Amino acid sequence: MGFFSAKTARVPEASQAASPSNALAAGQRCDLVQPLTTDQIQKILNLVPELGPLELNGCLGAGGFSSVYRVQNRNTEQPLAVKITDPLYKVATDCLQNSTGRLTESQAREAQSQYRYFEKRAQDELQIATLVLSTECPNLMPTRFVYSLNVRTVLNLTYDRIIWLIGMPVQPCMADQFHPLCQGQLDEPLLLKLGSDLCSGLLILDGMGRHGALKARQNIAAPAGQIAPGGKPLPPAVQILLIQEEEPDAHLLHRDVKPNNIFLRIRQDKDGRILSVDFILGDYGITRMITPSDTTPTGIQADPFKAPELSIHPFRATPSSDLYSVAMVMFWALWGNCSTDNFDRLLTLCKTADPTLQYRTNECHPGQYFSVLAQCLYTVWRNALIAPEVKTEILQHACMDVCSVSLLCDLLGMLNKIPSERPWQSAQAMRDALEQRRLAAPAQTILTPRQKQTIQQQAQKLKQQQQLLARQKEQLIQREQELNREKESSAKMRRQMEGCFDLFSSTQQSEQLLQEENKRLFRKKQETEQQ
Repeated sequence: MGFFSAKTARVPEASQAASPSNALAAGQRCDLVQPLTTDQIQKILNLVPELGPLELNGCLGAGGFSSVYRVQNRNTEQPLAVKITDPLYKVATDCLQNSTGRLTESQAREAQSQYRYFEKRAQDELQIATLVLSTECPNLMPTRFVYSLNVRTVLNLTYDRIIWLIGMPVQPCMADQFHPLCQGQLDEPLLLKLGSDLCSGLLILDGMGRHGALKARQNIAAPAGQIAPGGKPLPPAVQILLIQEEEPDAHLLHRDVKPNNIFLRIRQDKDGRILSVDFILGDYGITRMITPSDTTPTGIQADPFKAPELSIHPFRATPSSDLYSVAMVMFWALWGNCSTDNFDRLLTLCKTADPTLQYRTNECHPGQYFSVLAQCLYTVWRNALIAPEVKTEILQHACMDVCSVSLLCDLLGMLNKIPSERPWQSAQAMRDALEQRRLAAPAQTILTPRQKQTIQQQAQKLKQQQQLLARQKEQLIQREQELNREKESSAKMRRQMEGCFDLFSSTQQSEQLLQEENKRLFRKKQETEQQ
C-alpha cells in the first residue's frame, strides 16, 4: 500500500463556504485567474504534512480541467501520482479566452454557470474516489488520499479558489506501454485477460457503490434522508446507497474505459522475465451513479471507445455501455499496432464484400485504424447478403493470427448500437465468458525486449548453423555423385577390359588351332613326299 495508509488518508471538511462569485463577478479583470505555477503547486502539496514531505517531479499529463503530477516522498522515496483539479482556471480559459478588460454582466453569469457545472463534476469524482480510498482491489486503481482545499490564503489570492487533490499509485499507462511490451507476443489468452480484468474492475466498482455504501450506512445512524445527525452531509457512499434504495436498477458506471485510463501491474522474476500482467482500471472523472429516472445530461464527448448512447443520451447508459468500451479496448489491443499495409488489405476486403462502405484509406489516421476496422467488420458481419464463406475469410484475416473467429464475432456483437441487443448485458456475464475461453486456451508468457533480442540472436545463430549444415550436406551430395560417376566409369572400363581379354583369349585359341592345323598339313605333306 505504500506510505499512504488508510489511517492517514482522509477527506477534510471544506475550508470555508467558498464561492467563485468574487473571482467571476462582473467588473473583475478577465485575466485575474492564472494557471498554477510549480512553486504554487508545491505549496499546495505542503498543505497535507501528515502525508509526508512531497516533492514535485514533473507533470504526467493534463486534460479537461485536471492535471496529474508525479510526486515523491523525500523520506521513503516512493512515487505517487496526484491529480489536481482546478475548475476555476478551466472556466477562465474556456469562457474568457476571447475577452479583454473586465467582465460584463452576461460574461459573469455565463462564467459562474460554467463554474458550477465543473465544480459539480469535480465533487462527483471526489465522491467516487472516496469509495476506493486506500483499497487494494486487483483491477481497480486505489486512491491514497482525497482533499478539497481552499488555497486563497496559502497562495495570497484575492479570491476563493477550491482545489481538489486525489493521490494514486504510479503505474505504467496501457496507452504508452502495451504495444511495446507485447509486440510480437500478443495472443488470445492475453487478449482475454485484458477483457476479463476490465470487467472485474467494473464489477468491483459497481459493487463498491453497493456494499461499500451499505457498510458506511451501518456505521452512521442516519435517518432516510441526505443529512446525518448534527447537520453534516452524509458520506458519499451513503448518498449513493440512498439513490439505490430509491432506484433499484441504478448502477455505478465508469463511462470512460479507454487505454489512457488503464494501467499495467507487471510481475517479473529475478531475471527480469515478465511472468504476468494485470490490467487496472483508473480515472473516475466521469464515473457516475446512473439511474433510469435520471434525465440530466452530463456532456460526455464522443470518442472511438465510448458507446454511441453516451454521446446522445448519457443519462440512459447501462452496464453494457461500459462493456462496449471494453470490446473497443480489446480491438485497440488487436489492431492498435496494425501497419498501413495490413489496414489497406483488410479494408479492401471489407469494401469488396460490401461496396456501401465509404471509408478511404488515405482519409484514416493510423491512430483510428482499430476503430475503422471494427466498424467495417461489424457492418460486414451483420450483412445477411454476404456469403458466409466470404465473411469467414475476411474475419480470419482480421484475427491477425492472434484470436479465434468465434471470439472476434462475440466482440463485434458488442458494437450493436442498440444496448439491449448486445450479447453481454453485465460485466459478470462478459467476464465469465472470457474467463471460460481463457482457461481453455494455453497461456503464453510475455518477454522483455532484452529477452526478445537474446532469442532473436540465438535464432540467427541457429539459422546460420543450419545454413552451414545445408551447404556441407550439399557438398557431400556432390562428392557422392562424383564417386558414383567414377564408380560407373571404372565399371565400364572393367567391362571393356574384360571384353578385350575375352577377345585376346579367343585370338590365342584361334592361333593355337591354326598352328595345330599347319602342323597337321606339314606332317601330311612330309608323308606324301616320302611315299
